[in-house]
Amino acid sequence: MNLTKKKPFQPSHLELFRLVKDKGGPPKGKGTVAFWKSVLEDWKRRYSKTNFKHWKSVQMVYDKMISRLEGKKEYNDIT
Repeated sequence: MNLTKKKPFQPSHLELFRLVKDKGGPPKGKGTVAFWKSVLEDWKRRYSKTNFKHWKSVQMVYDKMISRLEGKKEYNDIT
């Protein structure tokens, strides 16, 4: 049956998506680390009590969210 239960997205996931989109989206190639570091700093300014300690964790959450959303109606509605 291949049944899997995934956790629903949290409101913070949508906020992260919007923050990345407002910054122009993740770059390809050079400037990737600087981009994610700036996203982390903006996130820390907005939410002082955050679980994100490293830029890589922000990138991983964003990438996981995008991979789950690709091809779904919800993704097309927010992009």
